[in-house]
Amino acid sequence: FTNNGHGHLYYYLVSVAIFIKSNLMSELNIDSILNSSVQLTNFILYCFGIFGIFLLLLKNNISKQTSYIALTIANFFPAAIIMRIWMKPEILAFSLLPWIVLFFDDYLEKKEVKDLIFTILPLCLVLQTKGSIFGMISLFLFFKYIKNILENKEIIRIGLILFISFFTILYFENYLLNDIHLFDHRAANPEAYNYKASLSFLIHINRL
Repeated sequence: FTNNGHGHLYYYLVSVAIFIKSNLMSELNIDSILNSSVQLTNFILYCFGIFGIFLLLLKNNISKQTSYIALTIANFFPAAIIMRIWMKPEILAFSLLPWIVLFFDDYLEKKEVKDLIFTILPLCLVLQTKGSIFGMISLFLFFKYIKNILENKEIIRIGLILFISFFTILYFENYLLNDIHLFDHRAANPEAYNYKASLSFLIHINRL
């Protein structure tokens, strides 16, 4: 029970890491075990995502040497470090997004249904992760692939059926666990959303 509408996959993976170390847990080290479990889960997801980005760079004719240098530098960006430390489901989206792009690009080249399935499965998992992630990933994929989708009737016919099926199953699974919808961000802390900014928030300039 997470008391929010987020997808449960990320939290389940963290719980598995905690379970693996449960025999070492005591009142003295429980905080250390919990923190190390979160960071272990994040590190594995991060490595999976980085490897996907590496393959994506090679697929786009970027040399291995340039890819190694770029990813090495990226590892030390503050955002990348924070992502590996904090217990936030955004790292799951980082982990799966490059693989979604890879498999869909393969499908566009080879027209094999298995590549379309391998695209839709992680896509449904990512879109169920969090409402804000749903919006960002959807917009990115829409602008990147809208032309390809409209030109390929098989994607619309087969892909749409598979997507709706998997997405609906995952959506209701997450809802049954918490009784909170994916886009209901007020459920966890409703008091935090009682206040609205006035229109002057957008147009006011503080000259001081």
